[in-house]
Amino acid sequence: MWDNSFLMDAISGIEERLEEIDHSLHICNAYDLFSDASMDSMEERIYDLAQYSRYDGVIVACNTVGNKNGIRKALNRFKTAGIPAVNLGSRVDGDAFVNVDYQKSIYGITEHLIKEHGCRRINYIGGTKTTLGSKMRLKGFMDCLEDNGIEVDNDRILQLNYLYEDGIEAYDIFKRRGLHLADAIICANDNTALGYCDAAGADGYYAPRDFAITGFDGITDAREYEPSITTVNPDWESMGFLGMDILMKLIDGQEVNTDNHSPGRLLQNKSCGCVNEHEDSRMTALAKLNRNRRKRQIEANLKYIFQNISCAENAEDLIKKLTFIDNSLKMPLCALCINEKLIEGEKVDPDEGFGKRLRVMSRDGIGSFTLEEGVIPRQLKNYFDRNILMFSPLYFNDIMFGYAIMQYSDGMLDFVQNGTLFSYISNALERMRLKLIIDKNNF
Repeated sequence: MWDNSFLMDAISGIEERLEEIDHSLHICNAYDLFSDASMDSMEERIYDLAQYSRYDGVIVACNTVGNKNGIRKALNRFKTAGIPAVNLGSRVDGDAFVNVDYQKSIYGITEHLIKEHGCRRINYIGGTKTTLGSKMRLKGFMDCLEDNGIEVDNDRILQLNYLYEDGIEAYDIFKRRGLHLADAIICANDNTALGYCDAAGADGYYAPRDFAITGFDGITDAREYEPSITTVNPDWESMGFLGMDILMKLIDGQEVNTDNHSPGRLLQNKSCGCVNEHEDSRMTALAKLNRNRRKRQIEANLKYIFQNISCAENAEDLIKKLTFIDNSLKMPLCALCINEKLIEGEKVDPDEGFGKRLRVMSRDGIGSFTLEEGVIPRQLKNYFDRNILMFSPLYFNDIMFGYAIMQYSDGMLDFVQNGTLFSYISNALERMRLKLIIDKNNF
C-alpha cells in the first residue's frame, strides 16, 4: 500500500461492504515499492506468504508500484490458484480494476484554471512515466490545453515521481528554463505541489500572488498549508467499497465490468486564487498544531520502542519488552512469527524464505508451527479480537526473519507508518541473531 490515510479510507470502504457477512480481511503490506528495482526487494516477499487457495478473493492495491512485471507476478499467483482478483488503483492485463478517473479529474482542474482564472501559460509536473495513473493525468492535461486552443509546450512538462523533493527539483528545473513563474502549475499530487511552493517561497515567490498551483489527493498537509492547496479528493473509501463489491460478485461467479472509475472531487482552495468560504484559518492552524504535537508524540513513541527492543538478548526477552511496550503505549496487538533457525542461533539461508518451521511469539507465550498450517498459527486462534489483520515482512539485508501480525485499528497506523516499527523489530532480531551465534561459537 501507500499513504496511511489512503489505506485507512480504502479499508473503511471494504469494511462497510463486508459488514453484513462473516469475513476475515488479511492485509499484506509492503513499503518502498516505487521503483522497478525495489519491487525485487525483500518487501515483495510478503506476497509469498499467503497460501492463496485458502482465500476466496483478493484486492491488490498497486497504484504506486512502478514495475508492472512485479505486479503481474503477484497476480499470476492468484490466477494459478483460481482466486478472483480486483486491482485498486491500477489496470493490469485486463483484470477488473477500480481507480479514480485521473484523466477526467486533471482535465477538470486544468479547465478550472483556464476558464475561472484566465491561465494560459501552464506548467505540468507529473509522476513516473510507467504507471497508468501518470499517463492518464498527462493526457487529461494535454487534452484540456488542446480543447481550449493552448499549444502544448514540452518545456513546460516534467515527469518525476510523487515526492515532496520532486516539487523542489521541478521548481529548480523550470527556473533554469525561465518558466518557474507560469500562470499556473499543475502537480500530479499534493506532495509535489508543497515542495514547489516551498522552493518558490525561498526565492520570495508565493501562490496565488505570483502563480496559481494545484495538487491531487487531498492530503491533510495540503489542506493545512498556507495557502491551502486546490486539489482533487480521489475518495478512496468509495473505491474500497466498489472494489469489494466487484470482488464479491466475482466470487459468486457473476459477470462484472472490468473498467470502473471513481469520479474524484475538485476541492477549490486558496492556492489557485479561489476563496474557500468554509475554511476557518484559526481552526486550520489549531488542527495543524495538534497534528504536529501528535506527530512528535508518535516519533517519541517509536524512539522509545527502539531503545527498549534493541537490547533484547533472546526471544523470551524480546517478547517481554514488546509486551511492556504494548501495555505502556497501548500499541495494537502484535505477534511475531520467526524462523526457528534464528531463535536457535543457526545459520539462515537467504533462499529459504520464511523458513520451514517458525516460532510464534506473542504476549501469551512462544510456540512452534509450520506455514502449511496457515499464516495465523493455531496458538493465535483466540489471540486477536478483530478479524482484520496486517502482515508485514521482517528482514535485515538479504536475511528473511519471518513476519509480524498486527491487529488492524485506526491507531495502528501511528505505529506502522513508513515501516519504521517493523524496521526496528528487524534490527532487534538481527542483533539477537548475531549475539546467539557469538554465544554459540564461544560455548
